[in-house]
Amino acid sequence: MYASGVHAWQAIPFDEDHAPRSCDAEHARAYSHECSSAGFWPGGDAAPYRFCLSCAYPEPPGFATARVKPAAAHYSRNLGAFVLPYDALRASEDPDNTLLEFLQSTYDAAAGLGGWHRAALELRLPA
Repeated sequence: MYASGVHAWQAIPFDEDHAPRSCDAEHARAYSHECSSAGFWPGGDAAPYRFCLSCAYPEPPGFATARVKPAAAHYSRNLGAFVLPYDALRASEDPDNTLLEFLQSTYDAAAGLGGWHRAALELRLPA
């Protein structure tokens, strides 16, 4: 059986020479920029359990050891991404906030360690 993950990208401009060489057109566009990528894995042969994931490309030095939230999140060297087990998300008193905390903290780690020009990238909505 084949399981497909779900992905979302936030792309930030950088030198196109850094994009991976072996990807399809959609991924080439995403990876032609600094990329904070998040997704959900529903389980399957490659990994039998469900989890949310977050990675960065290019991965900045120190990303794998960055402190992210919540405490149940950890970096998977096999995936090259932070993983938040779905069971930990389900057990949370506030799953929506827990997921947002995971996504925000991994983005903050990627952007901070990568030196991304955040003021030019992040939309600030009026209060």
